[in-house]
Amino acid sequence: MAEDMQQIVASVAQQSQSEEQSQIETMQLIVFTLDGEEYAVPITDINEILTSQEVTTMPNAPAFVSGIINVRGTIAVVIDLEKRFGLQRENQAVSEHIILTEVDKSTFGVLVDQVLEVLTVPKDSVKTTPELLSTKINAEYMSGVVVLDEDKTNESKTSEDSRLIVLLNLPKLLQTDELLTVTTAIDSISPSANSV
Repeated sequence: MAEDMQQIVASVAQQSQSEEQSQIETMQLIVFTLDGEEYAVPITDINEILTSQEVTTMPNAPAFVSGIINVRGTIAVVIDLEKRFGLQRENQAVSEHIILTEVDKSTFGVLVDQVLEVLTVPKDSVKTTPELLSTKINAEYMSGVVVLDEDKTNESKTSEDSRLIVLLNLPKLLQTDELLTVTTAIDSISPSANSV
């Protein structure tokens, strides 16, 4: 009887361990576009996705700060990724979404052209960023590149059949001295504005 119980415990432990491994092997990403390229951030870095709204400009803010918005009593600094990375747009577009995130107890909104989907990918599909990757964003703000095979049934597939999504490091992108100055100024004007 004791051996049966040990086998059951071992079986349950093994099953829960394999479930944990399967959870570890995938990650969820928010995929969005910016000037025709696909980018993603881990869903764990995101608080909320908003439809674009009117942004109040801030005097003496860095050029890449579009301004601020009020989200249910919380003031969020809105960052324009196009200006943040000094992009020269090939196609004019209006930002449809703002991705909200929190870094160092400050709330930020990131303007993107369009949020496309929530994507679950295997963790091993994230590759280190190739040095010669053709992207408009500085490599220091990238966590890697997600490589997905679009058509797994086609045995004669080439690298052109793969979907490449640049994985951004949002916290690093938003931890700059310039933004610290902006968030400090907001806190000093309205110390209760960023309280939850």
